[in-house]
Amino acid sequence: MKNFKLLWFIILNIIKGYVKNVPAFILTLLAPSLFGILILVMTKPGAESFRPVGIVNNNTGVLSETIENTASINGKAKLVTLTEGNWEKTLNDKKVAAVVLVPEGYEKTVLEGKTGKISVVSLAGDQTGMWIQSNLNALLQNVNDFGIVAKGNGETFHGLLKEYNAGAGISVTTLNDLSNNKSVEIGGIGLLAWIIFIVCSLYTIRLVSDRENNTMRRISATRAGGKIFVSANVLAASILAIVQVVFASIILYGFGILKYTPMAGFLAVLLPYAVVSIAIGAFIASINKTTSNAILMIVMGSSILSMLGGMYWPIEFTPKFMQVISYFTPQGWFMRGNRLMTESTDLSVVIPSVVMMLAFAATFLIAASFAQSRRSTKGL
Repeated sequence: MKNFKLLWFIILNIIKGYVKNVPAFILTLLAPSLFGILILVMTKPGAESFRPVGIVNNNTGVLSETIENTASINGKAKLVTLTEGNWEKTLNDKKVAAVVLVPEGYEKTVLEGKTGKISVVSLAGDQTGMWIQSNLNALLQNVNDFGIVAKGNGETFHGLLKEYNAGAGISVTTLNDLSNNKSVEIGGIGLLAWIIFIVCSLYTIRLVSDRENNTMRRISATRAGGKIFVSANVLAASILAIVQVVFASIILYGFGILKYTPMAGFLAVLLPYAVVSIAIGAFIASINKTTSNAILMIVMGSSILSMLGGMYWPIEFTPKFMQVISYFTPQGWFMRGNRLMTESTDLSVVIPSVVMMLAFAATFLIAASFAQSRRSTKGL
């Protein structure tokens, strides 16, 4: 009971100390939220939200304008006019998402009641060509039917085409590929987690500063006292971290900054990660003699672990041995859970990541308690 009262006494005093330092408290509370605004800038599509489409149009006549309008998805995608001689190079250089090839005399072929052929070419693995082809097929099927009905009469054909275009409703959403935005959002969350790691780790620097001020010697005169002091600092830091993460979530989701990651999943992986950050910070603080050394180690350690865990770039783009190493970092498990939550609303998919992060936290907390107890016993 005595130890329990001592524990809460230390916790309350630590929290009071942070709250009284208003500028520092506001900064640590707002840092993740302000950083989240950068995610909005990074993931917001530009004015040209649809990828450019190239067209080689050898046809002349009224139908050409309709084909070009459809190929650009009613003007939503920038249409780049190409020639027979340069369209392949332009496509291979990825300056356009796909190329639409309209043969010479296409309109004349249709008027004769024959089926005209238009080709859509895109790079392997790019879905844009399929999307354009799908939209063009809807138009060209009707165009071929108009040609059969018109029986060579250009005026009738153009009348049918005009009537069709007046009521045509071609979807413009299929060309809007969200995969890039999702990838950028995942990367943005990784950078956000890096900031949270540093801030949460720094909460535990009090372990060093209090030891420097002899607070540790007054409170923790026994081996048990060292464990209580570490536990109190970790619990106080956890309370501050929960407030910080929840506040950041309210800002990020309230203003629609995060669009592809469910809020429940975001909290499910970020809260355990904050606990890991605190545990690592407590361990670093326990093995360092000065605050400056502890801060330097936290910043350097967070950068290296974030790099190994795939927070700065997709881990699948790294060599195989780097991907294996990521399994031994809490950052790697956080990013795995983060990616899974962008593809599913089922929270069970992040259970392995949460369990592993909590295991990392427990390991570092035990190590921190042991290191702090040794210092207490030796009077360091």
